[in-house]
Amino acid sequence: MASTSSEMLVNPRRTGRAQAATQEQIAKLERETANLHERYRIVEQNYGDDVLSLSLVRGYIKKLLENQAIAGFLQKRHPDFLQEFNALAQVAALDQ
Repeated sequence: MASTSSEMLVNPRRTGRAQAATQEQIAKLERETANLHERYRIVEQNYGDDVLSLSLVRGYIKKLLENQAIAGFLQKRHPDFLQEFNALAQVAALDQ
């Protein structure tokens, strides 16, 4: 009896090699997913500390830039730093 194309779609024939490749792919995806979850957990643990540190640094830079001597020195010697510090000091939220 000859197989029709619709019958092959319903009952596909798989070789052992195709099944093994699929199992290898599944195992690889599971390892990658576990690795991704671990990296996410680490980022999640450090996020609060990082936000606090950035908030403190932002406040300190803002305070420094209010000092005209420091702002003038940066303007003369390191205008690129001054520009970046000003941008950081003006950020309303840390996710910008």
